[in-house]
Amino acid sequence: MENGNKQFMEAINLLIEINQCRAEGYNCIADEIDGPTMKHLFSRMAETSWECRQELDAELRRLGGTKDTVSKPTMYLPWQDLKSMDINNNKKLVFTSSVYCDHVVRMAYEDALKKAEESRLSNKELIARHYFMIKDDMDKVANLKKAFIS
Repeated sequence: MENGNKQFMEAINLLIEINQCRAEGYNCIADEIDGPTMKHLFSRMAETSWECRQELDAELRRLGGTKDTVSKPTMYLPWQDLKSMDINNNKKLVFTSSVYCDHVVRMAYEDALKKAEESRLSNKELIARHYFMIKDDMDKVANLKKAFIS
C-alpha cells in the first residue's frame, strides 16, 4: 500500500474512534441534562457521530482495511471529561467543553481531507460530508450556548 493510502486508512481509523467517543459522550449528556431542547441537541449530535462511524466502518471495509484501535494516550479524548461532569449544575462548562471537543473532531476531519488528497483510495466526498455535519452540530451548540448562557 502506498504511503498516501496508508495514511488515509489511519485517518479513517482515527475518525472511527473519535466518532465512537463523541457519540458515547453526547449520549451521556443527553441522558443527564435537564431540558428538552438540550436533550434533543445532544442526542442529535450523538446520532450524527453514530451515522458517521457506521459509514466510516463501511468505507474502511470497502477499501480492504481493518479497524485498528487508536491508542487513547496518543489521542486525548475530551469526551471522557464530559461524561464525568455535574452536567445540570454547570451548563456553561458543558457547552464550552462541547465546543472544544468538536474542535478536536474538526481538526481530525481537516487532516483526513488533506490525506484524502494524497490517496488514490479516498472517498473525499464522504469525509467532506461528515465534516459539514459536525460543523453544523458545532454551530447549533454555539447558538444554544448564546441562548442559554448570557
